[in-house]
Amino acid sequence: MQTDLKKIVAYSSISHMGFILLGLAALNTAGYSGAVFQMFSHGLISAALFMIVGMLYERTHTRDIGEYGGLAKVMPQTFFISLIAVMANLGLPGLSGFVGESLVFYGAFSSVNLSGSLDYVRISAAVATLGVIITAGYMLWMNQRVFYGETPSSWLKLKDARRDEIFVLAVLIGLSLLYGVYPKLISEIFEPQLVASAQSIASLFITK
Repeated sequence: MQTDLKKIVAYSSISHMGFILLGLAALNTAGYSGAVFQMFSHGLISAALFMIVGMLYERTHTRDIGEYGGLAKVMPQTFFISLIAVMANLGLPGLSGFVGESLVFYGAFSSVNLSGSLDYVRISAAVATLGVIITAGYMLWMNQRVFYGETPSSWLKLKDARRDEIFVLAVLIGLSLLYGVYPKLISEIFEPQLVASAQSIASLFITK
């Protein structure tokens, strides 16, 4: 129902925070690793998406999705970068968003039930899987409404991304791709500490 381009990206950013909390609630190394990795991934993907929204607003002075359409014809470079950013945001394999979310889900579904009754972590993880499907739906819907279809006459003379904008976006998207293909570049930095933290925290809960 949301028609404001910036608000959609903001709500997807909140969704990423939910995955981070789910990973922390798992109380194991996989969940913690997924949460930390998701923080890195979120910093790259959301920054790229917010920048793209800013670029579009600078040129059109509107964030209403209903006023866009067909921008791929006049802004092909922006469209290409936006498509990759959207795919990274919805967790496409090979990009950093997939690594963080998959680790979070693995940690949540393999967590130990410490509540003694309902396994709230696994239930939350099952509900969160719907979030992945919904995210894919509204992000692809947003991208389709903005870049596909007929181009309004008022947007036919829009300028494509400048070199400085392409450089910044290329760095963000490139890092997302690099960490998606080779996540060990980040994980080997924080995982040793997370293993010790997960063991100590879990032992406190199990003792109680």
